[in-house]
Amino acid sequence: MLENRYKQINMSEHISLYDKIIPKDHFLRKLKENIDLDRKVIKRAKKDMAYKYFLDLNPEKEVPSYSLLSVFRNTKIKDERITNYAKQNRWT
Repeated sequence: MLENRYKQINMSEHISLYDKIIPKDHFLRKLKENIDLDRKVIKRAKKDMAYKYFLDLNPEKEVPSYSLLSVFRNTKIKDERITNYAKQNRWT
């Protein structure tokens, strides 16, 4: 519910500027897309056992918050581009 309010507050007539200014391959754009994907994967895992399997969750366990998918990404999926960017910018 709070998320819906946040999206409504942030709507601007100038929002399309992002598509014109920020390149499609920009790191932060890709990172944002991955966060959105995390939310979709978690939502789907609540209904689809194949997604629980993919996430290495026990069938009887509750699906965690999407924010915990970073643990999965760090242990299962190695994206060298994100890792290198984080190191260059001292995020790690």
